[in-house]
Amino acid sequence: MGNRRRADEIYVTIDGLKHKVCRQCSTPKTYDNFTFRNEEKYPFPTNSSDLCKSCMSHYNRNRPKRSRGRGINDVRPIISRVVDGVEVRPCRTCGVEKTAECYYTKKNRMNGKIVWSHTCRSCLLPQYKEYRETHKELIKGYKLSWQRANREHVNSQARLYRAIPEAWAKRVVVSKRYYCKCLGLPFGITAEDVIAAMPQDGLCPALKVKLVYGGGHKAWADSASVDRLIPELGYVVGNIAIISKRANLIKQDATAQELQGIVDWLRSVTAS
Repeated sequence: MGNRRRADEIYVTIDGLKHKVCRQCSTPKTYDNFTFRNEEKYPFPTNSSDLCKSCMSHYNRNRPKRSRGRGINDVRPIISRVVDGVEVRPCRTCGVEKTAECYYTKKNRMNGKIVWSHTCRSCLLPQYKEYRETHKELIKGYKLSWQRANREHVNSQARLYRAIPEAWAKRVVVSKRYYCKCLGLPFGITAEDVIAAMPQDGLCPALKVKLVYGGGHKAWADSASVDRLIPELGYVVGNIAIISKRANLIKQDATAQELQGIVDWLRSVTAS
């Protein structure tokens, strides 16, 4: 259906009038039997269609309807039915009837209806995985460019996420695992163990200040940290406590007797 002049186009002259042969019916017809497009871009007669008006009309009436989503040309009808009060629809890849939870759905902006994907999640996930494996650098470039263009939004969302105790616990487990691997210390805690060790009242057990999760440099002294009760045992269950960073810095690897000695000496010095 191109509008450029083709090598197989045939022009004949009948009774002094130039005719063009239709590619569909092979009948020579005058130019008024063909549709024309942009005459400024394509000069006459190369701007005429390859099919005459009657053949073009017949083609448009009988050609398969194309899907409007992402260039999908699958014209098979989507047959959905209700089974036990639940709507099911067959997947176009595996052919198994599945409910809406097994498909990707989105809301149509025009009419507000929920639109299902033609293929179920189980069939699409291997395709997505293969695409991610073969386009790693492309996806990485897209992410970096979006993060640079939306730096303020990314930073604000990161601050909100770090302020959640559960998210803070996950980050702490990752960092402490690497710390123990570098120093050769025992490690055996999970995010659930860190959450269980958090004070119920939200206060530091040592300094009685309110703990801040993910506070950054602005709340460094009151930020929560994971302390090893006995440093040699490492980060294992029963040997951790959640205290403020200031309390952790004061304690470090000192024992109770050493800290008590410092307290007694400091009291004696300040009393005089």
